[in-house]
Amino acid sequence: MTTRSLSWILTLGLVIFCKQGFSASPLQEEDRTLLNKLVQGDSAEIRIGKLIEARTSQPNVKDFAHRMVNDHSLLLSETNSWAKNRSIPLEVNPGVEENMMMKQLSGLTGQALDRKYIQEMLEDHKSEVSKVAQHLEKKPNSSISPLLKKTIPILEDHLRLAENVAGQIGISPDAGLTNPKPLASLEVRFDKDSERENE
Repeated sequence: MTTRSLSWILTLGLVIFCKQGFSASPLQEEDRTLLNKLVQGDSAEIRIGKLIEARTSQPNVKDFAHRMVNDHSLLLSETNSWAKNRSIPLEVNPGVEENMMMKQLSGLTGQALDRKYIQEMLEDHKSEVSKVAQHLEKKPNSSISPLLKKTIPILEDHLRLAENVAGQIGISPDAGLTNPKPLASLEVRFDKDSERENE
């Protein structure tokens, strides 16, 4: 083998290595930012939901918080599995805003706690639904789109639930009246979608 041939082979190998290296990170920065925001939100919803479950005396607020813990645990598990299968690191710990909310709620009791919690849930889920919908409209074929399409109906369902509870405790006279999907259906859907991805 001549020196020129060896040099050509080494150059070709370097080009292939570089291409593989650049393709190893499938997420664009905008996708990564949204995904991290969602998993941080999931983690916060679980922590805050457990706090409310333990401290509220209102059955409807307790049931709502319990639903948030269960559903966001499923969402977090699904997203973690999706990311792990693609070797994508996630920032799971709640961010500054989520920690501030936890601190505020920890200092409240009774009706003030219930009202603050539901108000925050209304605002947070409206914001999350809007961000996910905008992302899907702007980038319908992004690498995280399949995951977002499974996530957004659950977030919309949570928003309707929050509207219902808000109406019941006197926050809003215009409560959502849409029936939420039962938790079991979320588990079944996740299981079936995971099976399809592994096929």
